[in-house]
Amino acid sequence: MDNAHLTDYDPDQQGQYYVIDTTIDPTQTANIPAMNGRQGDTMRRVSLAIVDDDQPHDLTNSTIELRGQDASGVVKVSDIVLNWVSREGGLLVFGIPAPFYKNVGQYQHAYFVISDKDGQGNTTSTSTVNVNFYVAENGIDVSDVDSTIYISSVDRMLQTAKDRIEAVKIAGENASAIVKGYQDSIKSGDFPAKADDNNWTGHNSFKAVTIDSLDNAQLSAVSNNVTTAQATANSASLQAVSNSVSISNHADSIAANSTAISSVNDRLGIDETNASTVSAAVSNHTESISSLSTAVDNMPEDLTDSLNAVSNSVTTLSHSVSNFNNSVTVSLANMSIAVENASDMTQSVNNINQSVVAMNKQLSDVSDTADTASNHINTLFSAVTALINTVNQNIDNKKIDGNDIQAPML
Repeated sequence: MDNAHLTDYDPDQQGQYYVIDTTIDPTQTANIPAMNGRQGDTMRRVSLAIVDDDQPHDLTNSTIELRGQDASGVVKVSDIVLNWVSREGGLLVFGIPAPFYKNVGQYQHAYFVISDKDGQGNTTSTSTVNVNFYVAENGIDVSDVDSTIYISSVDRMLQTAKDRIEAVKIAGENASAIVKGYQDSIKSGDFPAKADDNNWTGHNSFKAVTIDSLDNAQLSAVSNNVTTAQATANSASLQAVSNSVSISNHADSIAANSTAISSVNDRLGIDETNASTVSAAVSNHTESISSLSTAVDNMPEDLTDSLNAVSNSVTTLSHSVSNFNNSVTVSLANMSIAVENASDMTQSVNNINQSVVAMNKQLSDVSDTADTASNHINTLFSAVTALINTVNQNIDNKKIDGNDIQAPML
């Protein structure tokens, strides 16, 4: 039923608010001058007070919508509320958008729909209140007749869709630009590639690194030198022990010679054999010292001090061994003289006694020399042990990519 067949009335007003009673007879329509407008008007403000038989209508969980057919019969729908002044008191400011003011003339039919919902969102009641308003001609601007149906909620959805499409379009363009930038960077070689040879020139920090194989010339040289030094030190230690035993045996043999002049010839043969053994041991020890010196030359600079100490000890040992050889040579010569004197004991017992005294002195010198050599050997063994401990400590302190180099055990 259009408004022409309804009875119009002027609703009460509370200040600027038009009182809209949801219990009014549906055959009546309220005249609301604030809704009247002119072509081109945009978002007219209409203040409303919704009541139920003079009692405020609680709009806490409610919606309100204006529906109508303009003078040309085109459907217009809007649910725009500019201000919920008091939902509990039923006070609001409704906004009527521009599409409602396109076609000139009285609205054929218009009404407000108030929908109430419960806490679960279910509609519990719907109140319809008829209203009367018109659109005046602009009189200056020429407007075409509007034949487009307008529904504000649909218009918002369309606008939201347009905004989202535009946002997606912009995001796509930005993503394309980013991808192109990465592609250009990759082509120009700014990024490392898995299968390429990448040269890292800056200072890079890696929290955890796993390397299946590591090719490092300096590291390999240090490892090889440490192994060589360890082997040389072990050999020198064993040789020193062997030399000590040999010197001890030799000293025992010389002491035994002093108790019996009659067995000097036999003991001289044993002494010659022992002297040959000592000489061979000294020769082997010299080769070990040479190997150790070569290993020292190849070791890193931070071990130089420790190795210099070992080298000095080795030099001292070499001098001691040389002195020992000289002493052995002198001893052998003196023993030969003693043999000659012993073969002619009938010539002079006094001469024999003097030779025995000289022999005892030489044996004492040899014993002292043997003690000195033993002390130097002990010094060498201590120095070599300190060297090995220093090497092991330096290796423990040098961590490369999280992997420890295990030094050989002494």
